[in-house]
Formats: sequence, C-alpha cells, structure tokens
Amino acid sequence: MGLMKAERETVLRWDEEDRVVSLYSASPAVWRKAARLGLKPVKETALEGEPSGKFYRFPLAELSWRHLGSKMSRTPAQIAASAAAAARLRRRATPQIDSTVAAPSSTLGGLL
Repeated sequence: MGLMKAERETVLRWDEEDRVVSLYSASPAVWRKAARLGLKPVKETALEGEPSGKFYRFPLAELSWRHLGSKMSRTPAQIAASAAAAARLRRRATPQIDSTVAAPSSTLGGLL
C-alpha cells in the first residue's frame, strides 16, 4: 500500500552559505517532474518494498521562481493592483491619437 495523499509531501531547503538545494519528495508526480528536468535522486527510501521518497541535490543557481498566475490565492487588493498595472501597460503600448488635430479630408475618404 502506498502513501496516503496527505503523506506525499515535498520539502525544499537551502541556505545562503552552501548554495545547494536539498529536495525531498514523497510525491510520484514530483519524481516525474524531477526526472523530466534531468535530476537524479541521490538517495531513495522504500516502505514495504515500494518507493516512498527520493532525495535530490542541485545548485541554488538552478532554482527558478516563476509567477504563479491565477492559481495563486490573491487578495482583492492584489487583484486590483494587478489589473491597474495591466491597464497602465496597455495605455503605454497603445498609440494615442490627439483628438484636437483634425485629419485632412483626403485621408477620411470623402466621408465628411
């Protein structure tokens, strides 16, 4: 019998001096992701003959934090701040037309 879902923990640890990340996981999903990234376990544990945990080590420089996007729980204030920032970026990226300057009638195709 494998581990229960609540027992499938993953622990990430490093310190500023060693600059090496220690990763322990009891989650087969994390094991598969680690394998896709090319990580090889430095130690494996078993429970009743079945794999129950894997330990990995890699340089801290290889650790990457990404924006968590919509999966991240955000407060209403954080959501509003993100929306305001996105609106500012859109305004900067959109060319502004000066409405005080009339376009020549020839460019309007004779619509006036």
